[in-house]
Amino acid sequence: MREVRYALRPCVQPKKVVVVGGGVAGMEAARTTAMRGHKVSLYEKNESLGGNLIPGGSHSFKKEVRELNAWYQNELKALPVEIHTGEAVTAGQLRDMDADVIILAAGSVPVMPKVPGIEDKKVIGCMEAFAHPEKVGQKVMVIGGGLVGCEMALEYAQDGKEVTVVEALPKILSAGIPSPIPNGQMIPDLFEHHHVAVLEDHRLSAVEDGGVILESGDQKKVLDADSVVIAVGFRPVPSMAQELQGCGAAVYEIGDGQKVSTILHSVWDGYEVGNNI
Repeated sequence: MREVRYALRPCVQPKKVVVVGGGVAGMEAARTTAMRGHKVSLYEKNESLGGNLIPGGSHSFKKEVRELNAWYQNELKALPVEIHTGEAVTAGQLRDMDADVIILAAGSVPVMPKVPGIEDKKVIGCMEAFAHPEKVGQKVMVIGGGLVGCEMALEYAQDGKEVTVVEALPKILSAGIPSPIPNGQMIPDLFEHHHVAVLEDHRLSAVEDGGVILESGDQKKVLDADSVVIAVGFRPVPSMAQELQGCGAAVYEIGDGQKVSTILHSVWDGYEVGNNI
């Protein structure tokens, strides 16, 4: 990826800045803040930086997302950013760091529907499916027809699996994070090409006796699947902002931790906060 540098205004008085979360919002905030001359420490609970860029870039057709993650990591290594991976921090630990600014970029986690049988061994959350593709069988049902679910379904179909997408709304790609126009135009055509079955106006009711029970209006149907991948959306990670009140540092929340949105929105968030400290 081509290197891009911005003309950032230098800070008047360097501050001690702690960034919590090494996803795209946190990395952009750390990058921008460090480029302006502040002393920056970044804490990520996982062993690698990237957050949801890692599963989001795992598809064969999402090379640019992988490149973006690699670019951010190279930028942070080249800057005076103190990086701590594999370290989850608490509000109490943050209070003891004597920071001038704390940027919370904790990200989001998948939502799991509360339906009977959700603990069945054939049910797998989308993040686990990303991390362990070997757990996904040949006949796959993806619950959730948003962008994440549709892209997972497309990848499975391209791998030769038999795929069904189940969407509770009347149309796929109509809920959750807005789909880029090219994605919205191409995915239905690619589904048709790869023979992906789409059940709109259907919702998961239960997983029972090995069968997947779906509801549509007053009708119920039972379908078979080797794996049921849940991709019904994401929610922000619980915030520590309340616990940090009165800690003496300015506290900002950015990215999916504030509101689940797109990669671009997270970049904007990180840049805006970093450039205005």
